[in-house]
Amino acid sequence: MQHHGFAAGQKRLNRRIKVFNRQFRRIPLEGSHVARPEIHQIEATNQGVYWVISLINTGEFMGTISFWNYDLTENSAHLGYELLPKFHRKGFMSEAVSAVLAHGFHKMGWSKIIAMPEPENTGSIGLLEKSGFRLTGKTEECMVELVLENRDFGK
Repeated sequence: MQHHGFAAGQKRLNRRIKVFNRQFRRIPLEGSHVARPEIHQIEATNQGVYWVISLINTGEFMGTISFWNYDLTENSAHLGYELLPKFHRKGFMSEAVSAVLAHGFHKMGWSKIIAMPEPENTGSIGLLEKSGFRLTGKTEECMVELVLENRDFGK
């Protein structure tokens, strides 16, 4: 049984998501091989591009994924993502990361993509390693740094 306040709050959230999607003219990622999540660009600037990840069949919001912190001298960008806990460990983010990496290397032309998860986030580190990233060390902020070079993508 749903609590009435929760249902009303969910309706308001759904309305806000619809307005948000119209406002940002959700643009599907070209060439995406994502079978279950749907990825739509919501914002693009000279410093980053952000996508919403949602379920294809219902449109339910799942999380976001982005390239940010562009470094044009190194021809690199950082990868960031977040996923609601109820969607963890179901393969959704793996599919989203794969599609966004392909977009970053093939469409945006990055030579290198960097990710910096928290050291205790072993699930994220494992996902990145499975996607081809290699551990390069720790940053001054005690984050783990992983790097994927274009030449290594898809191997």
